[in-house]
Amino acid sequence: MNEKNSERRKAPRHSVHIEGRIITPEASTPIAVKEISVEGLRIESARTMGSGTNVAISLQLEEEVLLYGTVIWALDSGQKSHRAYQIGIETYAIVIPEIKAIAFPEKAELVDNILQRIPKKGTT
Repeated sequence: MNEKNSERRKAPRHSVHIEGRIITPEASTPIAVKEISVEGLRIESARTMGSGTNVAISLQLEEEVLLYGTVIWALDSGQKSHRAYQIGIETYAIVIPEIKAIAFPEKAELVDNILQRIPKKGTT
């Protein structure tokens, strides 16, 4: 990771493996969340997304967790065995039933909550 990028970040990234879905008005596509932080996610998807696309990410943990955000970047992973894209999403809201977080402190609390809900075999 580029040292300058890590210095700009307000919050640490957590390496995870969580299955979920990315939802746009056009489609709902299976994904794997690879990194999560208060500021966003890095996901892997069979479908690419354009920068600026608004999305919802649905994660089924103990209960459904929704993360709302905007695609910032998308890259072809270069895997020849199957088409996969790495996608960076900046989140602007995290919703766990009856709890919604928009501000940084509340989002940090909900990210910690999400990390605690990930089954142990799903973490890296």
